[in-house]
Amino acid sequence: MAGAPTAKKREKLAQELRALGLRATPARIGVLAAIRAVSTPVTSAELSEQVRGHGWDAATVYRNLMTL
Repeated sequence: MAGAPTAKKREKLAQELRALGLRATPARIGVLAAIRAVSTPVTSAELSEQVRGHGWDAATVYRNLMTL
């Protein structure tokens, strides 16, 4: 991920998630931001590497991918 999303971007992502009836958890917002930051297809393992610095493990990333 090209850096953590700004507060404004996090809030926009949170609003989008809530509009879909999903909880806007920090992990879900982070995974969504990481997905939107890439321009090519990525695997769940690659996304896990990108968000690893935030303390989310591969299982958290995978669960959020399944929900999204």
